[in-house]
Amino acid sequence: MGKSTDRWGIKKFFFKKRYSIRKQVQLLIFICSLVSFLTVGIIALVGMFTARQNSIEDGQQMGKRASEIAAGKLEDSEKRRISLFAEEKAKSIGLQLGYTEAHVRLLSSWVSYILDHSNDYSQQIISFPRAENAGIVTAQLELASDVNYDELKNDIGLVANAAALMVIISNAAGPGAVVALGDEAGFYFSADSESDRHLTAEGEPISFDARTRPWYKLAKAKNDFVYTDLYNDMYSGEMRLGGAMPYYQNNEFRGVVDISFYVSDIDAAEMDIETDTYFVIDNKGNLIFLKDNESVFSEITVGQANMLEEEDVELKEAIKAMINKEEGIRAVSVGGKDYFIAFSPIPKVDWSFAAVLDVEDIIATREAARQEVLTIAEDNVLDMDKFITRLIIVMIVVIIISICVFRKIGNNIGGRFVEPILELSDGVREIASGNLDKKLDITTGDEIEHLSICFNAMTDELKEPNLM
Repeated sequence: MGKSTDRWGIKKFFFKKRYSIRKQVQLLIFICSLVSFLTVGIIALVGMFTARQNSIEDGQQMGKRASEIAAGKLEDSEKRRISLFAEEKAKSIGLQLGYTEAHVRLLSSWVSYILDHSNDYSQQIISFPRAENAGIVTAQLELASDVNYDELKNDIGLVANAAALMVIISNAAGPGAVVALGDEAGFYFSADSESDRHLTAEGEPISFDARTRPWYKLAKAKNDFVYTDLYNDMYSGEMRLGGAMPYYQNNEFRGVVDISFYVSDIDAAEMDIETDTYFVIDNKGNLIFLKDNESVFSEITVGQANMLEEEDVELKEAIKAMINKEEGIRAVSVGGKDYFIAFSPIPKVDWSFAAVLDVEDIIATREAARQEVLTIAEDNVLDMDKFITRLIIVMIVVIIISICVFRKIGNNIGGRFVEPILELSDGVREIASGNLDKKLDITTGDEIEHLSICFNAMTDELKEPNLM
């Protein structure tokens, strides 16, 4: 015979230990109710924890999928935004150059008109540069080194009638703008706010021959309005560009008017886009302007670099497209980093504007979107954990209350079984003591009632011999 396997005494507790019927009924009801509640509770908890795990997995999958969708959407959005920026900035520069051209043509026509109608104008006085005029837009006279003022006095006085218009245009063009007039005879007018730069260290006017300047030669050669190439300002050395056009006397070339501004004055249009790198090139790939706060082109210098000489193949192809006056956006690699470059031709000139956007900016935004989705999923899991905790507490309370309720029910049900049995037992003892007239009145409607009927019949049978 093998040893008993009832290690925990379960069989002994339930099957060998003697209980009253009332106790057995109560125990049976308690066990059934407890098992039912535990079964339902376990099923509910398993379902909730499964849902919790599914929520975590779904959140991770949603985060991954959302980041993929966000990457595509954000990339398309950023491409549209940077393309719009390039297009609008190109138009802005074109508009600025258009204003320059309009002013140049106006000044050229005005000077030509004065020269053609010299009898209608009196002599005007224009002074040489003076240090005290620094910071004030004023017209000033300068002469080439081989020119005698007295010989040109009358011509200077006549053309000086245009000085007032030059000052007006210079003020309208903004700080750093220079409105200039170079005459073939060798004198030069300029309207700007940098009078102190036109003087030597001793305070004497610097000799200036406009006829040797690039803008003068270019306009004279073309004999029409022309946008200048980049050139170094004679006084500051900084890069300048602008527009120039000849003026005439009786349809004969007499000189050139020029309006120029510093390249550094070209700045970003106010637009809702995060890009700190953009540049302008001419139709040969020469770099005209560069703003590079992100140091994408740290080794490039304006006026000294040709973008076609860049080693990066994608960038070189984008530059070629810009030279061909194309508009679009390209993915390029510069110095081992990935960028998007959007470009658009500038109206009026054979230039093109380009804006550069770091691809890492898009990646950072995509990661932020992914983290946001994961955070939402984590919040859902936390809410679900709180719900599960509350549910467990409610279940414990319900079980405790149920135990009390079912104990009461068990007592009632146990009493329904036990009381008739006790009454039957009392009747048996009374009959055993000799009282055969004892009758049991049990109306439970079950086997116990049937037993009481049989018991009454038995006592009747026992009485019959005594009667005989």
